[in-house]
Amino acid sequence: MAQLYRLARKALSWAFLAVFAALIGDFAIDVAREHGLFDSPTQRVEAIMNFLQRQPWFWPSVSGLAGLVIGMWIDSVVRQMDTSAGASETHETEMPDYAHGLALVQVQPSLDGKNVTNTLELRIVIRNATGFPLKYEGERYEIVFGEIVLKCSITSAVMPKDGVLTFFPNRGLSRKQYSSLPTRTTGTLEYQIKYGHPERGFSRRA
Repeated sequence: MAQLYRLARKALSWAFLAVFAALIGDFAIDVAREHGLFDSPTQRVEAIMNFLQRQPWFWPSVSGLAGLVIGMWIDSVVRQMDTSAGASETHETEMPDYAHGLALVQVQPSLDGKNVTNTLELRIVIRNATGFPLKYEGERYEIVFGEIVLKCSITSAVMPKDGVLTFFPNRGLSRKQYSSLPTRTTGTLEYQIKYGHPERGFSRRA
C-alpha cells in the first residue's frame, strides 16, 4: 500500500510539472513572437528565460513549485521514518515474554510394585505457558522421604508453544526403600529448571 502511494504521488508530481510547463511554454512562445524575440533562433532559450524572469508571477510560481516538491519529499521521508518506527515497535511487541512461562500442572506419583529398581516415582507435568517455543534444562530434582534422599537428573529439551510434558526422573525409590516407609508418610519434591528462548538462551528459572 505504501509503495502504491509513493508511485501515485510521483505520477501526480510529473503530471503537474508537465501541465505547468506546457501552459507556461505556449504562453511564453506566443508573447515572444509578438515581441519579435525569435528573429535570432540561436537566442530562443535565452529570450524566453529573460522574458519569464521579467514577469511578476514567474518567481512566485517557481518558489511555490519548489516548495511543493520539497514538501512532498519531506512527507515521503517522514512516512518512511514512521514505517520504520512502526516495524520496530511491532518487532518489540512480538518479543516473547518468558516470565512465569514454565508452569507446573501437577505432581504425578507412579507406584509399580513389580519394578524393583523404581517402585515409586514422583513425576512432574509441566506446561509451556509462553505461547512461544521454550527450551528448558534441569538444574536440580530432589525427592526426600524422611532420611531417604534421591537426587535425579533432568535432560534438556525444547517444548512447542502451549506444549505439555511429563518428566520421568531417572530414578525413584527402590522396593526396599519403599517398604521401609511408614504406612503414613510425607515427602517433598524440590526442583529447579532454567528455561528461555531456544535461540537466545536461558533467561528464567522455575
